[in-house]
Amino acid sequence: GTSTLATGGADARAYTWNASSMASTASTAQEANTIHGVSISPDGKLVATGSGNSQMYHRSESHVYCAVSEDGGATWPVQTRVDSVGAFELGSPSVDVGANGDVGVAWYDSRAGGVPNIFYSNSTDAGATFADDVMISSGGGRKYNPSLAMDSSGIGHMVWHDERDKPWPYERFDIYYGRSDLPGANVRVAPSGSAEQQQSADVGVSDDGNTIAVCWVQTGPDIKVASSTDSGLSFATPDIVSDVADGVRYVPSMCLDRGQVHVVWEDYRRGDPNIYYSTTVLSDAWPPAIL
Repeated sequence: GTSTLATGGADARAYTWNASSMASTASTAQEANTIHGVSISPDGKLVATGSGNSQMYHRSESHVYCAVSEDGGATWPVQTRVDSVGAFELGSPSVDVGANGDVGVAWYDSRAGGVPNIFYSNSTDAGATFADDVMISSGGGRKYNPSLAMDSSGIGHMVWHDERDKPWPYERFDIYYGRSDLPGANVRVAPSGSAEQQQSADVGVSDDGNTIAVCWVQTGPDIKVASSTDSGLSFATPDIVSDVADGVRYVPSMCLDRGQVHVVWEDYRRGDPNIYYSTTVLSDAWPPAIL
């Protein structure tokens, strides 16, 4: 029979799944492990999980850990702590493995004045150690739910939803972009009205880091995609990818492969949730989405 998926691999047709393997150490009574993401290197050997946060309840702080497998997920060493300073509000780690083998992790973290900001760290030794983390976001307001993509040189490209332009009484979010080599130099991907909400962002980057594509959900709700061809200095006017007005849409996910943008999302246009997909080459028109 088949195995329940935890962290495992599938054959090329995904008809059957390999036996699952434990990526995190067993939780104690004071800890809670959650898995937030998986990435794999181009050679298929190095797998990383943004292995959630383990909260030390008696100390009122959380930490981010990362587990890396160098045998395609068959075995996992003890996970490595990524953050350098625990925080009460910390979580949603996003992980990616660059073509050069670097492992990057981004997460939100409230250590700076109790307000959640976006932090980043990377490993150049397959997750054995991580560099001192840095705060990528700037400005006021809360920042949550980063998404990370690494280019071939090991630079991390991140997007997140950000409250700096719409604080109380609006308390709405826009999508911002930042990169690991330019902490604090953030770019608003697509400005929107004070009553509009942008969230659930995902990002893809070309190997050379010059082209970045970002997708998100915007009030409507619509699935939107915006791209940059100048390494994230600016973004073009976004396209609406979801092609009908009926129903609602959630949690888009995307990848950028040799200039081709692939986007999937949860869609209720038929009443029940279904997964829809669309793709285009940057600068071309988006075709109708397919089920």
